[in-house]
Amino acid sequence: MQRTDWVIYGAGISALVLAERLGSAGNRVMLISPSKSWGGIFGGIHINGDIYDVGMTNFEFDLFGEPSNDIQNYHPDRKPDVGRYVHFAKDYLARFVETVPLATPRMQFGSQVVDDLIISNHFDILAVLPPEVRMAIRKELEGILAAPNLLHPRTKSELHSPLATKSLESASLANHGPTFHGLLIEPMFRKVLGISSAEIAGVFHRNGWVPLFYPESLLSQFGPSPQSLQPTLFHYPKDVNFGGFIERIADVVRRLPNVKIVYNAKDIEIDLIGSTIQIGVEEFSFQRLAWGGDIGQLTNTFHKTLPPTKRADLDLFFLKVKDEGVINKFTVLLDPEEISPFYRVTNQSICAGATYPEHKIILECNSHRWGEDSPDKSRILDAALTRYGIDPKAIVSCHRRSFKGALAIPSIGQMTSFNRQRQYIEEEFPEVELIGASSGYVSVTLNDHIIQALKIARQEGVHI
Repeated sequence: MQRTDWVIYGAGISALVLAERLGSAGNRVMLISPSKSWGGIFGGIHINGDIYDVGMTNFEFDLFGEPSNDIQNYHPDRKPDVGRYVHFAKDYLARFVETVPLATPRMQFGSQVVDDLIISNHFDILAVLPPEVRMAIRKELEGILAAPNLLHPRTKSELHSPLATKSLESASLANHGPTFHGLLIEPMFRKVLGISSAEIAGVFHRNGWVPLFYPESLLSQFGPSPQSLQPTLFHYPKDVNFGGFIERIADVVRRLPNVKIVYNAKDIEIDLIGSTIQIGVEEFSFQRLAWGGDIGQLTNTFHKTLPPTKRADLDLFFLKVKDEGVINKFTVLLDPEEISPFYRVTNQSICAGATYPEHKIILECNSHRWGEDSPDKSRILDAALTRYGIDPKAIVSCHRRSFKGALAIPSIGQMTSFNRQRQYIEEEFPEVELIGASSGYVSVTLNDHIIQALKIARQEGVHI
């Protein structure tokens, strides 16, 4: 039997960064990937010799939260924590990639294109709504602020926040009112995950595309002194695609003589009690295990099985479009309206600052919005592109890819079941670190996963 200090399982960023930090400090590491590549969606996709980003993939370093250096106190269930410790992720990534800020993402609403509200904290959309809609939102917000609000967003800083047991719909209605919710939040949510926000835990807010604003901030937009929130700033690498930094980290790991890498590992057996893992005919004993795969794969060992996880399927369209056919020069465009099946459009070329004669553009939609039985698909696509200021006649190539189960659906029931499994592992096997996909339902961002790896490295006395 071969011996190692650490076994790290996973193909995501957290597994790779942890292997790099522990391995660079001299630890013996066995890095096991269930895939042939690293980084998951952040690594991009190869199509006819080109590398496309998989939708909107950007760095987000300017987040809410007072910066703190006590990274050991990071907890994946506390949403503000990623903002408190994001400077660790930023400093780490600076070793592997140079970034530039992006222009503010935009938002399509009817024939209007304004600075985005959903992921960027701009309230411009409120100014272009019809007067009667503005009046309805204002009256509802006044009513909200006249009564106690147990689901106010400030409770998100609590470890056992009531937002974790109430639905996102309840939280949004309690802070935005039914008009704002029905106009901007619910349609966007259904377009992305294909289900109602009533099925989702309120603590899921601010995960990429689910805002939960203070009612005070919204109401101020209708008065003489509108409040300006800290805008969300996105950065893009000075690379041809987002995932170039992943390969640079992987190169460091591959060169470390004390790190052994196993790719595309499908047949593995884990014995947590005996601290061993078997891959094919090889068996390894370990002192510590960092698990970045499905938590059910660990708990199934003890017949503590999770119910089937409900996930949403994703369809992405990868386009090349002639420069003269791209009329609206946005980086990212959000679309919450039902008129189009797509909820987000990313111009990868503009994000990268590229000046090629052709633009790489990615459109995202829930697979059920583009089912195979959809009539007249070319007309639907052409109408959506025209809506976004892209001339369908200027398309050079178009490839559609389906990603089954791409997005986890954080229903209250699934989150409760997941947390029970996580608690069992943490209590019974303290030598196991849960990272990446197994760390928690709400810790899904790139920053979260890097912070998780750096936290473990710091615990082991490794410089981060």
